Amino acid sequence: MKDYQLEKIEILQDIKLLYASLADTQSKVTAAVEAAKRYEKLKDKDNFYKITFNESEFVELEELSIAIAKLRNPLPFRKAVYDVYYKTKINNLVKKIVGTKKVSGIYKITNIENEKTYVGKSVDIGNRWKQHAKRGCGADILTSNNLYPALLKHGLYNFT
Repeated sequence: MKDYQLEKIEILQDIKLLYASLADTQSKVTAAVEAAKRYEKLKDKDNFYKITFNESEFVELEELSIAIAKLRNPLPFRKAVYDVYYKTKINNLVKKIVGTKKVSGIYKITNIENEKTYVGKSVDIGNRWKQHAKRGCGADILTSNNLYPALLKHGLYNFT
């Protein structure tokens, strides 16, 4: 009978240790889930100001850029890529950031790879950004502005 009582006490102590371990593990899991949620919020905040592509679109754009680089006259193909892949996303981005009304002011475009920035001013920021994006995709005649070669080289999706 004593052996039974001792064994019962040991089992109850083991159960208490398991509950304590379970509670510790649950708090760690909860902390990890909260950290993941905070990370996603930060990522969403960063993505709020940039054009994003899903994986298949990104792969297609990379393959197209390789093919277009080999062309003697890439402008018509870049225009097609702009119309198919960028135009709607750019329009949605502009609408999300400045709305549908004409907004004037100062804006900043940042390369997220190297943190270099371009600061400009415009009486219509939404249309100016659309113009930058179209030229930055190579779908419009480039000017002497240093922003456009950078957009073309790094990809419009690497800028906010």
